[in-house]
Amino acid sequence: MRGLLCVGLGLVCAMAGCAKQEAAPPPAPPEPVAAPEPVPEPAAAPVVGPTGQLEDYTGSLNCQGSEELELKNKRIKVAGDGPTTMAQCSIVISNCEIHATGFGVSHESNGTLKIKNSRVVGDKGSVVVRGPGNVIVKNTELKGRIRVAGKGNVEVKDSIASSEKKEVDAGRVVDQGGNTWN
Repeated sequence: MRGLLCVGLGLVCAMAGCAKQEAAPPPAPPEPVAAPEPVPEPAAAPVVGPTGQLEDYTGSLNCQGSEELELKNKRIKVAGDGPTTMAQCSIVISNCEIHATGFGVSHESNGTLKIKNSRVVGDKGSVVVRGPGNVIVKNTELKGRIRVAGKGNVEVKDSIASSEKKEVDAGRVVDQGGNTWN
């Protein structure tokens, strides 16, 4: 039985004698794996248009001089133009629904017209600017063309609006991002 090799119980035996076999060191622990980067959840779509109960509004729609007019949670149906600013007047329209046979809103002043979380529909157009003032629109649906006949600006953010129906003379329509242009 010369050259016979026996392996058992940690011993290696051969004709020349026996020696204890050293145990192999345990395998090294695996390298730590970095946790995957968290995937951000997609941003929620902005709420566009009014929510909740709306009251019918029958008050004045014209703002003149240095007045300020605030319309909140209103439903406005009007023949002709909707809320209109003149002179230094400012109007804030929030969570309203406006339907007009003329323009949904008309801005003819140096003041500011702010519209948020509303729906503005006009047979002639949603917004008209006939002066140097600014119209700021956020989270609003504008149905009908946007017309800038003066040197004013219409800034639109996180809204739904008609892109093919922009008419601009001296002013501009500024896309502030997050909009859907139909």
